[in-house]
Amino acid sequence: MELEAFNPKNYIKKSYKDYYMVDDHIEILFSKKEEKYTLKTNKQLFINPSINENRREYIDSHFTDTYTTQPIYMLKLKEAFLYERTTLTPRHFLLTSGNKYITSFLSTQSLKYYHAENLLDIINDNTIKIKKEVKPDLIINKNCLFLYSFSNLYHVLIEVIPNLIFEKKMDFDEFVFLLYGETKNILENMLAILGYKNKVIKLDNLNLKVKNLFIPSFQTFGHVTAPRLESIEIPHRISKKIQSSCANNYIYISRNDASQRITVNEDALIQMLKKYNFKIIVPGQFSIQEQIKIFANAEYIIAPHGMGIANILFRRNNFTLVEIFPEGWIRNFYFRMTQVLDGNYRGIFSPSFNDKCDLNIDIDQLENILRKDLVDEN
Repeated sequence: MELEAFNPKNYIKKSYKDYYMVDDHIEILFSKKEEKYTLKTNKQLFINPSINENRREYIDSHFTDTYTTQPIYMLKLKEAFLYERTTLTPRHFLLTSGNKYITSFLSTQSLKYYHAENLLDIINDNTIKIKKEVKPDLIINKNCLFLYSFSNLYHVLIEVIPNLIFEKKMDFDEFVFLLYGETKNILENMLAILGYKNKVIKLDNLNLKVKNLFIPSFQTFGHVTAPRLESIEIPHRISKKIQSSCANNYIYISRNDASQRITVNEDALIQMLKKYNFKIIVPGQFSIQEQIKIFANAEYIIAPHGMGIANILFRRNNFTLVEIFPEGWIRNFYFRMTQVLDGNYRGIFSPSFNDKCDLNIDIDQLENILRKDLVDEN
C-alpha cells in the first residue's frame, strides 16, 4: 500500500478557519495561520567578549523583538493507525489515515529507521510504501485526543498543555486523552488540576487503531521556539487554581543536581544572592503543585539555562528573568516565553567551563545587574 505525505500546514492559508475537509479521512479543525509578533521587551544582553563570533551572530539574530509564530490547528483523523515506534525514535511515530501519512509526526531520521526495520520502502520525498500488514494491538472506538507525556516540564507546558485551548470549540466530555510517552506524572497532575483526572488512557509503543484521533498542533516533537499568545492561557489557568501564600519574590534556580550545565562556583554565588534575600530552589525536589506555588508570585528569577525556567508560565505578576548561558548551550525559547508573558529579560552569555558546558558565573557582573534592577530603581 502506497501512502502520500500529508503536512497540515500546507492547508492553512487564512487567518482563521473553522473547518477544512482534506479527504474522507482527514479534516482540519479550527486552524489559525502563523502570525508575526513584535514584542518590545525590556531586555539586556551581556555577551562575554571571548565568545565565538558565530555565537554572537546567533544571539543577534535570535534574541530579537520580532518573530513569526507557528500556525495552530486541530487535526481529525478517521480510522487512524499509530504504528509501534522504533526504539531509536522515542518521540516520532508513523501515523496514517486513509492513503496518507502525517509528516508532522515523523522525522526523516525516523522514517529511515522504519525502513531499516523493513516496515516500509521510501519511494520518494512524498511517498512511502507499507511492505507488510500490521495488526493493531488495541482498537479504540472513541474520540481520542493525543497528548505526549514528556518528562521535561518545558515540553509539557509549551507543547502539550496549550492544546487544551481547543476545549473552547470542542466538547471534551466525549473524549478520552491518549497519553503516550514518558511515565512521569507531570502531565497527569496538570490534567487532574484542570478537572480531567478520569479521562486518561496511558499507552505507549503499541500498534494502535483509533476510530477518531484528534492531533493538536502545538505538539511539534521538538523545541517550540516561537510561542503564541495562546500558549500561556492554560498554564495561567492552572496557576490560578493553586492557592499560593509563598512570599519568596526573589528566586535562584539551581541546576547542581543535574549531570551537565551546573554552576561550579555556586557556593560563592549563593552567598552573594543571600544578601538580596534570594531563595534557592531546586525544582526537581518539589511536586508540580509546589512549584506552581513557589513561582506564582515570583518577581525576579535567576537561573542557568534549564528546564526549571519553564515555571515562569505560572507567574501571576510582572517579573524579570536573568538567564545565564554557557557558550555551548545557547537557546532563545525562554527569551521568547518572557516576551509573550510581557516580562523583563536579562541574558548573560559566558564561555563554557568544560566539555559538559558547566558554568563559572561572573558574580561581580551579576551583582551589578542586581544592584541596577533591585537597588537603584528603588
